[in-house]
Amino acid sequence: MKGCLAFIDILGFSALKNEDFSYKFVTYHEIVNAACKNPVHYRMYSDSLILYTEALTKDHLMKQLSAVSEITYGLLMQLDIPVRGCVSAGDFTVNKGGESVVIAGKPLIDAYGYEKKQDWVGTMLSPQLVKLIDKEINLESVVNITTRSKADAKDLEERLPWSMLIQRCHTIPYRQTK
Repeated sequence: MKGCLAFIDILGFSALKNEDFSYKFVTYHEIVNAACKNPVHYRMYSDSLILYTEALTKDHLMKQLSAVSEITYGLLMQLDIPVRGCVSAGDFTVNKGGESVVIAGKPLIDAYGYEKKQDWVGTMLSPQLVKLIDKEINLESVVNITTRSKADAKDLEERLPWSMLIQRCHTIPYRQTK
């Protein structure tokens, strides 16, 4: 299927064992569950989350980014837990058999790789995702909020939900490779 896929690492997860792990883990699960509404699906693997949609549309991307934003904010504000991640898109497979689920494909490799390269707290859009959506969404206009006329105001009204989810960061710090 072609869709959106996010890989999110819960930072400092191993330190939770020293605190009230049970409470924090239940709250972590509640935050993720509340943020992931149809069409966003998720799988939890200890301190890693994979969120995905089963189509690559503006609506699915908006809901995916909204879920990532809600999770990021909820974990930081309620549990003081930061996250780092990457949202990508493209063809991937979700194979459900019994109680097991296998997720595989280029977007997962892409999102996982970029999450590991970053040296900050936050979630980025992968270059692959930017290429796929820039033609349809014009990301530069989404993050550039200016109005000079009523026509601009109408355009801004359509772009504002995107601007609340996507912010330009010209210098994402990456880890030094050896």
